[in-house]
Amino acid sequence: MAGGRGGLRSGPAANEAWTSAYLLLEEGNLRGGVKALAAQRAHWLSRPDLLVRAARHYEGAGQVLLRKAVMSSQRFISTGRDEVPPLEEWQDVECPARLDLAGGWSDTPPIAFEHGGSVTNVAVKVDGKRPIGAKARRTREPRLLLVSHTAGRDSAVSTETVCHSLDDLRDYCQPHAPGALLKAVCVCSGLVSLSSQHPLGDQLMRRWGGGVELHSWSALPTGSGLGTSSILAGALLAAVYRCTGQTYDTDSLIHGVLHLEQILTTGTSCLHSLSTVCCFSLIGLNSCRWRLAGSGGRSGGRSQGGSFQSVSAPAGGGGTSQSSGPLPAFTGAPPPIGLHRKDPTGSQPAAGRGP
Repeated sequence: MAGGRGGLRSGPAANEAWTSAYLLLEEGNLRGGVKALAAQRAHWLSRPDLLVRAARHYEGAGQVLLRKAVMSSQRFISTGRDEVPPLEEWQDVECPARLDLAGGWSDTPPIAFEHGGSVTNVAVKVDGKRPIGAKARRTREPRLLLVSHTAGRDSAVSTETVCHSLDDLRDYCQPHAPGALLKAVCVCSGLVSLSSQHPLGDQLMRRWGGGVELHSWSALPTGSGLGTSSILAGALLAAVYRCTGQTYDTDSLIHGVLHLEQILTTGTSCLHSLSTVCCFSLIGLNSCRWRLAGSGGRSGGRSQGGSFQSVSAPAGGGGTSQSSGPLPAFTGAPPPIGLHRKDPTGSQPAAGRGP
């Protein structure tokens, strides 16, 4: 179409002439947004290079719609109330890594919306240990202390971020900001509200009776492809929920990870997040296969179209189990996550208040 002269163009679709169309799409005015795109497109068809640039902006419009679709997962995050653990009591979460054996990225929008996807995962320990984890506790001082360990739980190498005000949290949606993931967890979990007129310290004291200290760690190298980012996000959410006495189910944690990674502008796929949570609970399972059936191009379900099926193989053999249901209810999702509160005696993990 570009007559061989357009070439490939990378980079953001950020020409200001398309801004009004993008704003309409962001506001949910699909009809108006599409009309504005078409009107602007008419000015970009005279030369091959302009045609390619117009295509980039249409791709950007598609990304806006995909992001809004995945962000709808926030509506399906539901938490309850339970007994709040004592001040200074740690809530630990440790998780295995995840191997993608087949089907990687086939579950990612827009492919998943139109054709479905199928991904096979295996949860693995590294050197006999769960390499990814998080812990959280309430503290007496009304502040957020966020600590990220870069070389495992006991590593002396860490990045510490202290938040005394809401302004300290406002860069939570910038992936490269200090402590961005942990800040995003504090916002997405409802720990604090950036839109509130109350200062951070007042919010923490009124809602939780003190501040929160939150740690994360991974013994895996960055970019290992072992599911570190999504698993860590889920571990952090679970740790915060538990230390503040909030109950949750597996569905809510799956949708929480989807929402969190969109907030961080590192959007993930539906089954990517789902298999991540599966890895949390793969105690006694060897492998897990997730399948997202195609929706025929229609927006079925609530936050993503199609249907969900899981097949899990018990560690000791003895056959398989299958289940299916509409997304994003994830009927037949893995059992509640095997998180635990530390026994006060420090011996064995005590049974937790099931999520």
